Parts: sequence; structure tokens; C-alpha cells
Amino acid sequence: LTHNADMSTMVIEVYEALKDAGVSEEKAIRASEALSKNEALTKSDIAVLERQILLVQSEQKLMKWMLGLVLIAVVIPLLKNTLS
Repeated sequence: LTHNADMSTMVIEVYEALKDAGVSEEKAIRASEALSKNEALTKSDIAVLERQILLVQSEQKLMKWMLGLVLIAVVIPLLKNTLS
């Protein structure tokens, strides 16, 4: 079992616990790899994602307002010149 950077500490600890309990190397590796593929999001992970989504939404709203103001600043003078 290689200790990949993305493998969580918990999965490594499970591998080591299985080995200490006498599970064969092959079974300990397979069980640990299965855990690493099936990690669920924690409440903390979900909270971080929710905060990131809210940040993106607020930035998007700001960008819409900025675009609207820029369009107004450009279109009104153009209309004035065209109608004059």
C-alpha cells in the first residue's frame, strides 16, 4: 500500500489497524482502497461548499450590476449622439 498524498489519514489508520489485527496485506490494501474511494462528505465539507457557492452567487450578482452600469454608461451617450 502506498501512502498517496490524497489518501486520508483515516484510511491509512484503518489499513494499519487491519494489519495489526492480523489481516493479510492484500485484504488490508483492498479494504483501505475501497474506503478511500467511498469517502462521504462530512457536515463540515458541506458547510464549506455552501459558503463557496454563496460567495460565487454574490460575486455573480455584483458582476451583473457592474455589467448593467457599464452598458448604461455606454448606451446612453451613444443614443444621445445618434438622436442628436
